[in-house]
Amino acid sequence: MSKMTDILGWMNSAHINLSMLRVLVAVAETGSFVQAAGRLALTQSAVSHAVRGLEQAAGVALLLRGRRGIEVTAAGRAALASARAALAAVDDIIRLGQAPVAGTVRLALVASASVRIAPAVLTRLRAWPQLALTLLIGTDAEVCDWVAQGAADLGLSFDTQWGGEAVLDDRFHAVAARQGGPLGPGPVGLADFAGLPFIMPASGCEPMIRRMLAAAGVVPQVVLTAQDTATLFALVGAGHGVSLVPGLCFPAGWEATIARHDLGPEADQPLRLIGDAGPAAAAVVALTIRQAAAEAAVSLPSRRAPEESRPRSPLRDRPQSAGIPRNSPSAGTPRGRQTTAR
Repeated sequence: MSKMTDILGWMNSAHINLSMLRVLVAVAETGSFVQAAGRLALTQSAVSHAVRGLEQAAGVALLLRGRRGIEVTAAGRAALASARAALAAVDDIIRLGQAPVAGTVRLALVASASVRIAPAVLTRLRAWPQLALTLLIGTDAEVCDWVAQGAADLGLSFDTQWGGEAVLDDRFHAVAARQGGPLGPGPVGLADFAGLPFIMPASGCEPMIRRMLAAAGVVPQVVLTAQDTATLFALVGAGHGVSLVPGLCFPAGWEATIARHDLGPEADQPLRLIGDAGPAAAAVVALTIRQAAAEAAVSLPSRRAPEESRPRSPLRDRPQSAGIPRNSPSAGTPRGRQTTAR
């Protein structure tokens, strides 16, 4: 969660409004309740009331009246910095709706995010017809390198080594053939993959999957690799091996051939937004990404009841198998698929 989100969330819970923050800034800058009231077109009593309310919410004195005028306390100086940041953020949001946003933003993202998040982002961007979005699809490492080297403005990646803002926690799931697969019914853990034929996704998740399995003491017995999600699900459904798949990747109708097993919180991975969201066009795209990610999170498998607790259909009654520094090395020209939309 960003610092600004923390500030605004705290304001809401503490019953602090923007008028209080504007009063604090005005009093601190003018050094006078009277002058602050004149600047804000308020009565002096309204200014005093706002300061008292803010101090009650903070639980500490922010301003002191002395012979030389108003003195800002140490706590007041800290509150003043947060107040200015919050007011600046609100002004930025208001400006987004007042000024036309134009230009092209290059968004690099991993394949799983391209399935569920990219379409929703493009739909929301219709409200900004002068803004074009170019999509670059690549692995986690490629996404980070493209952003670091300036080939992309923003990125969505599961690679956590560069930091970034976590916009979604996606849980990896164990998948096997619905009929005759090697994973039995009931709870499944990462350790259960030991010795099983494994189908490795080659679209970018491999380093992360190997780290997850290694943490459980498992070296995957890779028998096949799949370049795309459709191929992986087809191979798993046909009984050629098991795999690990992010919740964002599950296609419609997967239940016909696939048994999905929730691995629990140990398999959660944060999808991170990286890059510079400062420019207006990039800020708009970043905003729509957060909205799309929040919407996608609601429908992720990890937010639903486990399969074992859901009502059984005739098909399910059959026996089942069980979130960047610049100048990063190894960067190059984007090799992923590119799509530009307006």
